[in-house]
Amino acid sequence: MNERNTNSSRYECEMNKLKLIMKLVYPIKKNGLRTLRSDDIAKYMDVSKATLYKYFSSKDEIIKELVQYYITQLLEISIDHVSDALSYVKEWQKTFKDSLLSANFISEAFKNDLMESYPELLQKIKIASQKYRQELIVFYQKGINFGVFNDLNPAIVILQDEAFFKDMLNPLYLMDNNLTIRTAINDYYNCKKVQVLKDQYHKFSDAEWKELSEYLVQKVSSSIM
Repeated sequence: MNERNTNSSRYECEMNKLKLIMKLVYPIKKNGLRTLRSDDIAKYMDVSKATLYKYFSSKDEIIKELVQYYITQLLEISIDHVSDALSYVKEWQKTFKDSLLSANFISEAFKNDLMESYPELLQKIKIASQKYRQELIVFYQKGINFGVFNDLNPAIVILQDEAFFKDMLNPLYLMDNNLTIRTAINDYYNCKKVQVLKDQYHKFSDAEWKELSEYLVQKVSSSIM
């Protein structure tokens, strides 16, 4: 097998592993790790145990891959390519999406189980989260200096998002406040749009929000209902 075929096979294997890992996100969010057995993992992944062990050598490897997926998919921000008003608005929408999905990914049960059984992985998440917050602060400050964002305190904006998303993902909170997932996401987004973006850039935000909001509603609904 030549090098090109070897690289192609390796890439295909990694993509298959990623697809399997993604199927574990919400079951683990709901049930945690403590009682998770290989039979359960195979069931959630919808594969046989033989196929499971074709891609993963152990439960530990699966958990490590899951944590790495979380970090690379939801705790990274790209600000080097942001150079005009439209790209600032698009990147801000991406940070809104990633912050919500990040909160939706990590449950208290998951964190508690990591603390007990995989403290080094929980520490890895904490370090990545701190780095992500610092990069978000830099991004907001650049947007303020560029004239796209209102003059605000980025740290407060980030804390506000973290607090609201945590509450919004609690079905009891939604019931107590007579909210649906759809209205909570859309109304909070509109509040943030007014808070963060200067008036003349709202139209950039509105253009792509409908499709993004539907994606977020489906993602969140499937994990908490």
